[in-house]
Amino acid sequence: MLQWLHVSKYPPSLAYAALELGWMALLLAGFWWVQERWGEVKVLAPLRLLGQTALFFYLLHVHLLYGVASLLGVKKQLGLGATYGAAMVVLGVLSVACAGYRRYKAAHPQGWTRYV
Repeated sequence: MLQWLHVSKYPPSLAYAALELGWMALLLAGFWWVQERWGEVKVLAPLRLLGQTALFFYLLHVHLLYGVASLLGVKKQLGLGATYGAAMVVLGVLSVACAGYRRYKAAHPQGWTRYV
């Protein structure tokens, strides 16, 4: 059993892919169970927002982090704590942007937002 759990991400192994997909399937089933049992849970609203605007968030977050670090002149100079702090700030800023994008996407279902 322990040897099966010893997985390697690089190079990718079948055990790694199966383990990750299994965990994701269990989490998804758990979220569906919570939603059916208790309805809309306010604590899970940020996850739903990021799930509905995943590509939009993905396309913006790296550029925002890199651009701010370049403007402040701290690119590759601060530690892991500063990185986590910056990620939390970007998460807060982009969650507002993602909420606006989700409203725009709902208002224009046949527009360009179908692809992003």
